[in-house]
Amino acid sequence: MIITVVIEARIPLALADGSVKLGWNHDVGYEFTEKQSEHLAISADMYLNFIAVTKINDQQDMIYQAIKYHGHYTENKTEEWKILTSADMLIDSKGNEVDVMERLSDIRERYGEHSEQYITACDVCYQIGLTAVNLAANIC
Repeated sequence: MIITVVIEARIPLALADGSVKLGWNHDVGYEFTEKQSEHLAISADMYLNFIAVTKINDQQDMIYQAIKYHGHYTENKTEEWKILTSADMLIDSKGNEVDVMERLSDIRERYGEHSEQYITACDVCYQIGLTAVNLAANIC
């Protein structure tokens, strides 16, 4: 799915290569924790360990930040974050390609309409333009 997002968004080749690698590895942290909330930091730290450099450059930091905050609020909405979050919202929890409404429905069914996960997903989808309206705007 991340390849589709990269192609449709006409991402430059230099960014596309990193984005594809990012897509393949961004959720690896799920394998090392039972707490959903911990997978982001674990995946991001594993990325840093993998590149094994003493000082990361700007591109590496943007990839690290995209992994750590994909699907969540961030002040620094980089292209990497937008690409990864878009792709993440077009794949369901079983790895199947879905449209954004199916993905949001899946999140709502698993966590509940008033859950932090569903409200955040709705907000983020609206922020990056996957939905025309914020579907969680009226949820209290």
